[in-house]
Amino acid sequence: MAATTQVLAQFDQRRAALRMSMTSLARRAGISVPTVRRLLAGRESRPRIDIVTALAVALGVEVRLSDSAHVHESVSTEAFREAQARTKAKRMVKLVQGTMALEAEAVGAGTLRQMEQENFHALMAGSARRLWAE
Repeated sequence: MAATTQVLAQFDQRRAALRMSMTSLARRAGISVPTVRRLLAGRESRPRIDIVTALAVALGVEVRLSDSAHVHESVSTEAFREAQARTKAKRMVKLVQGTMALEAEAVGAGTLRQMEQENFHALMAGSARRLWAE
């Protein structure tokens, strides 16, 4: 039971380091916000393994079991935030491209890459809410 509490505390530390809200974590993991709050506050003594797994995936970590359980960051906090920003920047450019029919206006690949880079930097420098919101 102490190992579970420790893992959930590490999840909360990772969430805070990523500057991710509990609402964004819940959405990414497919879990209700009250459940996430209860788990990360340590008020759940025996969480289901599928919920722990969903949280780990949403946070970009692995839970390793041995004599004790611990969380392993398979990707650093900064690299995980950067991957999220790059994915979101690409998605934003595709939306603009589709809604404005940029393909028909012959916007080159270089311009699209520049737009992605600008969006990426804006996401990294901006609010965490914007980075993690869907």
